[in-house]
Amino acid sequence: LVLELYIAARESTMANFIQLKEQTKGLPLFHLNVDLWTSKANGQKFLGVRVYYVDERFNYSSQLLAVKVFNPSSVVRDSGRLSDILLQWVKDVLNEFGLQLTDLMSATTDAGSDIKRLSRSLIGCHWDWCMSHLLNCALVEAFGTSLDPTSSGNKAAREVILRAKKVVEYVNKSHPAKIALEEVQLASAGNALKVISDVPQRWKSTVMLLGRLLELWSFLRLTYSQQGKPFVIEADHELLLQLYSLMAPVADLITSAQGGKHPGTPSVILKTSK
Repeated sequence: LVLELYIAARESTMANFIQLKEQTKGLPLFHLNVDLWTSKANGQKFLGVRVYYVDERFNYSSQLLAVKVFNPSSVVRDSGRLSDILLQWVKDVLNEFGLQLTDLMSATTDAGSDIKRLSRSLIGCHWDWCMSHLLNCALVEAFGTSLDPTSSGNKAAREVILRAKKVVEYVNKSHPAKIALEEVQLASAGNALKVISDVPQRWKSTVMLLGRLLELWSFLRLTYSQQGKPFVIEADHELLLQLYSLMAPVADLITSAQGGKHPGTPSVILKTSK
């Protein structure tokens, strides 16, 4: 049944693509999005391929062509660069829907060297940033939170954020501190929230970490006091408030740029101008 549904959906999609290509008289029409990501649940890598297009009535549409587990054999991985392997996978997906590389006019990806080379050099598309990734990279640069400490351009902000992360690390690794934080919240508010850890490459997770720290500020101070330890971010409260107020609106833009069926770039640019 699943196979029959897939074949029917593919044939309908191919018929639509054929009609679109006839209308453009062979001119490249499709915008490509290729994305590689790793599942948090099982650690598997996935490849996603989606195309975007505008029909003769100027209706904007997109079609997800594939989400595939990306696990080439060691023989294939050793045979060439990752971008060359990705090229073959993308070509196979496109061919399955009657599309060729010559049907592509542009592409959007993150700025990874292999995926960028795939789009620009191997496929020959006009390449542009993924807006969410661009915002993420801009924030990492502005607040000095790059993974490599030596490349940080804002060491002062980086140090404040690192101290905040140490509070989260301490609470998560110290069972007595974790229990104490829960107890002081239950005694005062009747419910308990947990501190939030961040993922270095995901800026919004850092924003969420800081927001939760500020929300739990008084409870964390009391927890540190009960554990006989100095509250390491005691003097950083005003700085953290200022940093959070700058970071949170842009994190919301990242979320809005990732959602919805339509291009997020115009709306993000309009919001940043307000």
